[in-house]
Amino acid sequence: MRTTIFARILLATLLPLVLVFCLVVATISNIIYANSISVAQEAASRKADYMSLQISDKLDNMAGYLSVISQAMSEVPHGNSHSRAQLDALTQRLIMADPTFLCAWYAIDPGVLPGTEHTQKTFVRQNGIVYEADEVAVEELRDPEKSPWYTAAIKSGKLSQNLIDEYDYGVGSESGVAIAMTIPIFAADRIIGAAGIDIYYTSLLNSEVFEQGDDWRTLLVAENGKILYSTDKEHERYSSRNLFDIPFSNLDSLKTAMANGHKLLEEAYSPLAKANSLINLSPIRTIDPSQRIYLYLSTPVKDVYAVARSLMELIIFTSLLGLVLLGLSVFAATRNIVRPIKQLTVNFDKVSRGDLAAVSEKETASASSTVVELDILQTSLRKMLEEVHQAHDLRLKATEERVERERLLAVSEAKTNFLANMSHEIRTPMNAILGIAQILLHNNNLSEQERKYVNDIKISSEALVTIINDILDISKLESGKLTLEESDFDFRELLENMRAMGEYLAAPNSLEFIHTYDDALPVCLHGDDVRLRQVLLNLISNACKFTSEGSVSFTVTVEKSSLRFIVADTGSGISVEEMESLFEPFKRLDTTRNRKIQGTGLGLSICKNLVE
Repeated sequence: MRTTIFARILLATLLPLVLVFCLVVATISNIIYANSISVAQEAASRKADYMSLQISDKLDNMAGYLSVISQAMSEVPHGNSHSRAQLDALTQRLIMADPTFLCAWYAIDPGVLPGTEHTQKTFVRQNGIVYEADEVAVEELRDPEKSPWYTAAIKSGKLSQNLIDEYDYGVGSESGVAIAMTIPIFAADRIIGAAGIDIYYTSLLNSEVFEQGDDWRTLLVAENGKILYSTDKEHERYSSRNLFDIPFSNLDSLKTAMANGHKLLEEAYSPLAKANSLINLSPIRTIDPSQRIYLYLSTPVKDVYAVARSLMELIIFTSLLGLVLLGLSVFAATRNIVRPIKQLTVNFDKVSRGDLAAVSEKETASASSTVVELDILQTSLRKMLEEVHQAHDLRLKATEERVERERLLAVSEAKTNFLANMSHEIRTPMNAILGIAQILLHNNNLSEQERKYVNDIKISSEALVTIINDILDISKLESGKLTLEESDFDFRELLENMRAMGEYLAAPNSLEFIHTYDDALPVCLHGDDVRLRQVLLNLISNACKFTSEGSVSFTVTVEKSSLRFIVADTGSGISVEEMESLFEPFKRLDTTRNRKIQGTGLGLSICKNLVE
């Protein structure tokens, strides 16, 4: 009876431990799973926002090009016999500005140009070649039902867009679903016509950003629910249909979000993927708020939560293994502790009755062994508790490190988003300024003073764009988002460009530019010549800027299977103390001596990161 009571006490001690173990595992598992789900949803939401921003940037670039061309067309002399040729040249320049532009056109009202006829011209790109398409009839241009892409801009007097359906441009090319953007042309405060660009929706979604899994669905949807385009290979099954006609389980939520222009992120059944999916609906910023476009991204839950599911499977497997080991421990305790104690109790009972001869040496040894095993068991329990405390401390430390890492990632992401948005906001007006400056420089009617002013505007704008590019490059490099674009290139031509640029940069300080090239240099290389050129030009430019007299040398040699590039100068040099901060971003050395030399302090930092 005593042994039975002891066994019950032992089991009563182990059972709460098992229950506590299961409770702790369940609680931790629930927290980890919930956090993993939240992180996965946030990642999917950020991806959708980035994809929407890519499309908005493309539409803004179209609007910027149109604004420049409209201004140029409004300045074409209307009474000149060459006016139409000038308008044709500007339209061809517009369609050649971007390889994704499908069509560029202009239409001028009757009586504006010499003669009284209506003037219209359309250029269409097919297989990379630009063709002149058939002219559109005047009656069709004046009919809002047949040409809303034209009449909307004329009526509103401002830049407009039209989500047109399939259209045949009359040059034998396949018709496709496209978006049209139109801007009126003004002269003497009145509208004399319009110009426009068409672009396939495929061009808006033609990027690595939009390449997803086989079960993912990416759609462009109009505000009224019409599906404009899909990246799905079998999109014909639902392209040109209405999103609201598809039996989504969250159809009301989709309608409400699109009616209010809000973002939507929720889990629901998607008939398109035929699976429970994380549905992300993001509004796309357009130049015409009355014609909203939405990006619909449907991601199967099994893909979104794959990491969380794997983590849960690992936790369950580890917990089961722990329970098995605990069960084995109970079995070992029952066999190696309870049974010897039972024998020891029997021996004590015999001794209490005076039967000393009944206790054998083997039984005594077993009893003594049992005491030792109990001591070992107690010591092992203490060590286990210490290891549990240590493991708990390690988990707390790991959690703190993860939170800090997530915070730093959020700060980095916020910085990257800020720089991207800043760049976007500055680039649009800067591109317009550059475009206008380039158009003005081709105007032969400018005086020398006016041409100098325009050229100063162009140079200053290019310098500002260079600074923006440097800031974006260093941001992409720090966040690991910059990739190298490798291809075959003419190495000798690159070196010749470096020589020409070196002589040009050395000229203002009357420096001698010395270039020495090894005879064994290869003719052709494979790599990213743009980034190689950027690194070399930064080094040569710095040498020329910070050398007041003497020379700058550029040497290229072959060493075994490598190329060595050396840029040296006769400048004042860099102090040992400043060497450690030489490659830090925004760091300028000896600002007192070099205060008149312009620069952002990003060149060497970009070079270092690109080389690494």
